Amino acid sequence: MTFAKVILFSLLGGLILNLMPCVLPVIGLKILSFAEQGGQSRRRSLLLNVFYSLGLLSVFMLLATASVMLNMAWGTQFQSSTFTFSMIVLVFVMALSFLGVWELPIPGFMGSGKSGELAAREGFAGAFFKGVFTTILATPCSGPFLGPVFGFTVSQPWWATYVIFFSIGLGMASPYLLIGMFPSLLGFLPKPGAWMDTFKNLVGFFLLGTVVYLFSILGQKYTIATLTLLVVIGFACWSIGRIPFTASRPKKLLAWIAYPVLCVAVGLFAFNYLLPFEKGTIILGENTIETKTTRHLTWHMYSQPELERAIATGKTVMVEFTAKWCPNCHKNMASAIDTPEVARIVEENDVVPIYADWTSKGDDIRNLLNSYGRDAIPVLAIYRDGDAENPEVLTDLISRNRLLAALKNQPQ
Repeated sequence: MTFAKVILFSLLGGLILNLMPCVLPVIGLKILSFAEQGGQSRRRSLLLNVFYSLGLLSVFMLLATASVMLNMAWGTQFQSSTFTFSMIVLVFVMALSFLGVWELPIPGFMGSGKSGELAAREGFAGAFFKGVFTTILATPCSGPFLGPVFGFTVSQPWWATYVIFFSIGLGMASPYLLIGMFPSLLGFLPKPGAWMDTFKNLVGFFLLGTVVYLFSILGQKYTIATLTLLVVIGFACWSIGRIPFTASRPKKLLAWIAYPVLCVAVGLFAFNYLLPFEKGTIILGENTIETKTTRHLTWHMYSQPELERAIATGKTVMVEFTAKWCPNCHKNMASAIDTPEVARIVEENDVVPIYADWTSKGDDIRNLLNSYGRDAIPVLAIYRDGDAENPEVLTDLISRNRLLAALKNQPQ
């Protein structure tokens, strides 16, 4: 293709990006702002759309830089779990704002739940941020005309990449610049009023749908930890939203410090303790052993033959009985069992850790528990010196020191 044809395709492809499924939920942002601009001067309406376009174009320039400097292809930032997670959090807090749970602290970005206040002027910062946000959500999509355009950039000098990405951004921004120059094109929209409240809430639900879509990109490994954090973020937004407008500045400042700290603390906990364990296999002689790796230990997965084999070696065998539905089991694992101190003793003394997962129905595990005189978990059994008949059994909540003493065969 000639360079002129590539530029034309770039402009058309950027224009069509506005209709891609990734972007449609966010177009509601601009529909609201168009309604807000209805009673404003032509100059201000143009400036707001220019700021929106600048936000949009700034992302395209960053993507061009990433393409030139890092050889990053279009949309590949979503290969990063950190980026996708960040987008989930951002879209979620925006959805809560649109649903009236709280108000985003960006001037003019989103008013409160009253339709009269929704008609207030949109701020330049809010317009710029909308452009940034819309473009970031557009990047997983590659619409018509853009495939050959991105392929063309592979063999071109750096400046051509910037020109092409700018052209795509300009094509995407063109409807908004056109409306800014000719506000009469907004004549089809009703005047600001109660309908904006309803529409705003609908956009909030569309954004929640976008969160679901982003979860499909994030992958199953981080789902539980991310959902846990979103619950706390939702609580933080709700709590901040309940602070009266007339509250003192120290009270507002305290909330804006305390709740983000709470979210960070819960996030650290969730991504340290709630991620699924890594599965694998190891070869021991003629045996292939299924394994599960936690933060500090690699466990043999329980089966009766594997337990008998491990005991027969004469080594100390530690059997942890657990299940996903057992909160005390998770407590024991996090605070007492899966710790650096226990891992060091296990390695130094060649202890065999066995993971007995009772999440699903398993009569063999229940029968073994019954042999200890137990029919509930948590239970941790320690076998020593090849003795299969007299294990030391620790039950309920256990401490790390108690477990360390048991592994060292020290009396308590």
